[in-house]
Amino acid sequence: MTEFVFNLPFIGWIVKHAGYIPVKMRGRNSKSKSCYERAKQALLFGDSLLIAPEGQLSDNGSFENAKTGAARLAMETNVLVVPIGQRYEGEIKEIEISDGTYTDISKFCWGGDYYVNIGYPFRLNKQDPKQATKLIMDRIKQLI
Repeated sequence: MTEFVFNLPFIGWIVKHAGYIPVKMRGRNSKSKSCYERAKQALLFGDSLLIAPEGQLSDNGSFENAKTGAARLAMETNVLVVPIGQRYEGEIKEIEISDGTYTDISKFCWGGDYYVNIGYPFRLNKQDPKQATKLIMDRIKQLI
């Protein structure tokens, strides 16, 4: 979950207590490394993680902006990847959300039908993270 959401009234309390890991979305720094390490430790402990490689809802069907974090985590921890394809037939709304110091645009689905397909688990071989990410995204595309 985007880091600043943790500072929002009520919603912040929910995500903190639900076990979400805060993700710094702008640039790399020690906090983004901390997020990655927390995710890695959770996987090594046997927990499951739900990671959206694109990091946000895409209303144009684009798959080009996927990040390599999910692939790198899967390869480093040797866990199974379960691709999940989500398709939404409705309008994606954007709203401005602020925690008082930072403002971001959040997207959410409004009205319409939402479809989820879960694919077969697979393991990634050690390879270039960009190629591994492309493989994950190709599996997701097949499910949409």
